[in-house]
Amino acid sequence: MKIKSYYIIWSVFFVSIFSCSKEEPITPIPGNTAFSVKINSGNSNMPTGGTVISQYSDSPIGNDVGKVADNNLTTKFVTPNKKVWLIWKGDSPSKVLRYSIISANDAPDKDPAAWVLSASNDSIKWTILDSQSNQKFADRGEEKEYSLKNASSYFFYKLEMSANNGVSSLQLAEWKMKESEIPVTDSKPFYAKIASDNINMPTGGIITSQYSDSPPDNDIRVALDNNPDTKFITPHDKIWLVWKGDSQSEVESYSITSAGDSPQKGPKSWVLSASTDSIEWKVLDSRYNQKFSSTKEEKEFFLYNSTSYLYYKLEVFAQDKAGLIQIAEWKLKKTGDIDDLIARSEEASNGHSDITPMGSFFENRHVTTESDRVWLKNSENEPPNPPNLKDLIWKVFDVDLYPYGEPSPADINQHNIGDCGGIAAIASMAYVHPDFIKKIIRDNRDGTYTISMYDPQGNPVEVSISSKFLADKSGNIAAVSGKNNKAAWSTILEKAIMKYNVIYQVNPNIEGIVSDRVIPLFTGDGTCFGFTPNHHLSTEELFRVVKTSLRKGKFITGGFKEVQKIGNTETVTLHGYTLMHSKNADFIFAMRNPWGFNPRGDGRDDGVLDIPKTGNIYSIIDLWILEPGKAGQAGRISPYTPPVFAISFDNIRLDKRLLQGMRMNEN
Repeated sequence: MKIKSYYIIWSVFFVSIFSCSKEEPITPIPGNTAFSVKINSGNSNMPTGGTVISQYSDSPIGNDVGKVADNNLTTKFVTPNKKVWLIWKGDSPSKVLRYSIISANDAPDKDPAAWVLSASNDSIKWTILDSQSNQKFADRGEEKEYSLKNASSYFFYKLEMSANNGVSSLQLAEWKMKESEIPVTDSKPFYAKIASDNINMPTGGIITSQYSDSPPDNDIRVALDNNPDTKFITPHDKIWLVWKGDSQSEVESYSITSAGDSPQKGPKSWVLSASTDSIEWKVLDSRYNQKFSSTKEEKEFFLYNSTSYLYYKLEVFAQDKAGLIQIAEWKLKKTGDIDDLIARSEEASNGHSDITPMGSFFENRHVTTESDRVWLKNSENEPPNPPNLKDLIWKVFDVDLYPYGEPSPADINQHNIGDCGGIAAIASMAYVHPDFIKKIIRDNRDGTYTISMYDPQGNPVEVSISSKFLADKSGNIAAVSGKNNKAAWSTILEKAIMKYNVIYQVNPNIEGIVSDRVIPLFTGDGTCFGFTPNHHLSTEELFRVVKTSLRKGKFITGGFKEVQKIGNTETVTLHGYTLMHSKNADFIFAMRNPWGFNPRGDGRDDGVLDIPKTGNIYSIIDLWILEPGKAGQAGRISPYTPPVFAISFDNIRLDKRLLQGMRMNEN
């Protein structure tokens, strides 16, 4: 919806708004001013195009009065006043027979509690159409609808809100007015028992439709029959559907399929919520202004949900002017384990050892002596330069141990050392188990640090290091670092790995080191499995591997076998990435580049690359999954949100030698 904004002084309100054709915003004028937004014809909330006006112009940025008419429950109008009036001025008169108010997504104490709806044709003489008091919204996003006995058409409608629930601000998500009456329907819900062997739902249970007036053979049961040729039809522009399972289930994704005749009659917007008692509901996902481009089109959405619920509710809204809603299929998919997928891993047995908990690569390695412990514990003992990096120097750097308060993947920024697989693994530790990193690093308060590690036999060993780290000839830090060349916890762990290998020679050259030779050094557990790009996993199965593994506290790294364009950037081959949950449910997961940026990027995304559900990119991804060991089983269910940091050249400084060893498009 195109929105045009105006600020106006109320004393000249009608002159300045309704005779002015200027469309760009006008600078707000201090004092008692009104604020208006132009709403185009064809909008879903109001009977015509027109202008919506707020009494005041002091709404927070992004919460102006235009949000009451944008048909989006995730936005809201907010005013720092207990009382406020809103006026709708239509481009033409309309005879409104019903109106509704929808509560905002938070803060119930800011909901309107009392109001008067009036109408006018000259904005001077007003006729009261309805008044309400002591109103309570039981849920966020709840719509309260009211019938009007109105025999006339009006240009102006005024909603004058006089009370909330006691705080100093007032807010609402939507204000709607319709020229049609509230449909008279059989208000009884429709119930149907669904067998336990059904395909659409995670268990057997009962499906309930808000209304029972569907045409014959088109009731809600056919939306759960796993047959896209049948369809559920309701002659309403909004409806709720509730699934009550025979037992609680944890749902990881859901889908809606359009009917086989008219995709434009599919739902436009919906909200999926869940509950254990059908009283308190938690919103799991919401979608607005969706378009089904073809018949029998299935739209699937992944959820970041770690709770089992008995009830799932789908609140659905019709396409504009459709007058009804059709759904061929509604599916809820249960979170499961991945034992079946691990069995299909080409490398499922890799990592296991009957000799050491550190994994097969650590078998028959050097056994720690007392002199080894003394040497490792002495911070004055420095590791040598990696063989290919003899031109680097050791330099003392100030250490900002946790720049963002706790370990973050943003603290992994590769510069000169070719250990992308290893530092991608360390970034996974920061993403899944940040507290664990704090436990294994001890700040000695003298510029030295002691790190708790495990020798090849799985026995604890301590490694102490100084604040000297590898730097280039210009003095820039060459080791992995936090943003802007700052040495951090990541720099410390990388150096500890180098010093560890002086004694144990597990990976004498840190360049080319991979995750299963890094994670066990800190967790004491080398159990792992992998999927190569020949895994033949579907998009859904790949998503299940990543989501389930992260939820169980496992560390995941991966890469790409081909260069492929994604949005404005592309993948990099022969390179390690950190696997994460995506913030956007339209993507299966995210992969973070340890450079801290992506090709052709400026680093604003911190190297995070969202992997789309569509296309064939899932078929070029490899994964390596490691057990958490001493880090613990508590996993990560939330997406990664990069911290706020300044964009600078230091954030994207990468040695050309490393780029030459990787494959990207040349253009």
